[in-house]
Amino acid sequence: MQNFIVYGHCDKGIKFRPSDWTERLVNTHTTTQQSKQCVHVFNINGIKGIKVKTCLEETNLVLLNQILDFATSNNLVIKYIGRYDEKSD
Repeated sequence: MQNFIVYGHCDKGIKFRPSDWTERLVNTHTTTQQSKQCVHVFNINGIKGIKVKTCLEETNLVLLNQILDFATSNNLVIKYIGRYDEKSD
């Protein structure tokens, strides 16, 4: 698996609503400290998103699948960013 980012807009550039979708999705299923270190909610210029590290596959596979299913079913943009040194993040 690669690290990836889910952006809060669809492939046509329309901003996704409701505006708290990231918090709802992540906070509902992030139960351990290890999982919390693998998922980060962000807001850049009013566009919310979720950054997911590869470690989520080992710590919370249910959350990983729910994020990917949610993004796919809502036509959200997913950008794969490859592997990186997690110590530098």
